[in-house]
Amino acid sequence: MGLARLTLHGDLEGLLASVRRGKPVEQAFFGTAAVKDVVEAAGIPHPEVDYLLVDGSPVPLSQRISGEVQVAVFPHGLPPHPLPSERVGFPFPDPRRFVLDVHLGGLASELRMLGFDTIWSNHADDPYLARVAATEDRVLLTRDLGLLKRSEVRHGYFPRTTSTQGQLQEVLRRFDLLPRALPFNRCLRCNGRLLPVEKSEVERELPPCVREEHDQFRRCQGCQQVYWKGSHHTEMLARISKLG
Repeated sequence: MGLARLTLHGDLEGLLASVRRGKPVEQAFFGTAAVKDVVEAAGIPHPEVDYLLVDGSPVPLSQRISGEVQVAVFPHGLPPHPLPSERVGFPFPDPRRFVLDVHLGGLASELRMLGFDTIWSNHADDPYLARVAATEDRVLLTRDLGLLKRSEVRHGYFPRTTSTQGQLQEVLRRFDLLPRALPFNRCLRCNGRLLPVEKSEVERELPPCVREEHDQFRRCQGCQQVYWKGSHHTEMLARISKLG
């Protein structure tokens, strides 16, 4: 029987089951085991980890451990010092692209508003989400820790808060999104690209008051929804100005 004594840095302790928080984290295992499996058995999904030290030495997720070992686990944005050469986490995809689970529809709309390619559907199951994250090199955002532990998932994050605005602030910080934002370039409904369109091409689709008051329009290349700078646009601009 082996025993890993884990030191969790940053906010990783918040991912543990409530009964394990605020006390030493010890995880037993049989024979030899991959450090990834031991850390995840304790409750920390591998996409949340950026560096691992076993008895003070940096190791990959696949490192086999046995006996009694000390395991230090570091999240993204909080590396150990001095900085080890061995890194567990992958560099974030650039441009940043996302896929979200069924419970994060509000967050999906916010990310699309900021111009980020964001896949979301209220019918998506776990195998689909993990597959899309892996094959399209997307960041998986989910409140399901088990989903983040799927081996094919490289990039992922578990929003700690349950409010949409709190989740947005977390994701903006975690993935350094504000400098990359291009607001009003994605359809809030389907994630399609929004491109300028002549008023004459959409005039028949517009309410009379919109035809009279507006001259600039964009059309979604996916669902064909037409957008203009109405009151909703002003409200979104005000919300964006408060981010950061």
